[in-house]
Amino acid sequence: MPAATGTGLMAFSKPLGDGQEQLILVDPQTRVLSVYHIEPATGKTALKSVRKLEWDLQLNAFNTQDPQPLDVRTMVAPR
Repeated sequence: MPAATGTGLMAFSKPLGDGQEQLILVDPQTRVLSVYHIEPATGKTALKSVRKLEWDLQLNAFNTQDPQPLDVRTMVAPR
């Protein structure tokens, strides 16, 4: 479940199969996503990934299978 802070930062937490917790932070203002893995027993936190989403969000499709989004749009568009 997402949690929001007063800054607009969103946090998502998910348990991983190896006993660790995955924490995902999203800053909607800067459009940056960060992923951390946390060991609950020790509190050890490891940064796994950071990504600025600006260019990703401008894609129409990526890593998709047929039918592609444009194909679906063509199929449902009024004729």
